[in-house]
Amino acid sequence: MTRLRDKLENEPGARLILQPPQDLRIGARGSSALFEYTLQADHLSELRTWIPRIVKALSQRPELVDVNTDQQDKGQQIALQVDRSSAARWESVRRLSTPL
Repeated sequence: MTRLRDKLENEPGARLILQPPQDLRIGARGSSALFEYTLQADHLSELRTWIPRIVKALSQRPELVDVNTDQQDKGQQIALQVDRSSAARWESVRRLSTPL
C-alpha cells in the first residue's frame, strides 16, 4: 500500500485513500478510514475552526497516513420555528382523539 500511495498521492484533482480489506467491520456507516473519531461542539463555528486545525496536526504525524475528514460544510440546513400555542392545541386534539 505504501508503494501505491507514493505513486498516486500527487494526482491532480483527486484524493486517494487506501485501506487494506477487512474481514470484520464495526460501525453503522461506511467510512474512508480504519479509525474514526467524532468531534462535537455546542456551536458549529467551533467545529469549523477546530476540524481543519486537528486534521492538519494529525497529518503532520509520521505514524499517521491518509488523515481526512468527512465534514460537509455546504450541506442543506433547515430552521424550524414552532408556534407553541398552535402546537399545544394540536396536543389537546391528539389527547381527545386517543382511546382511553
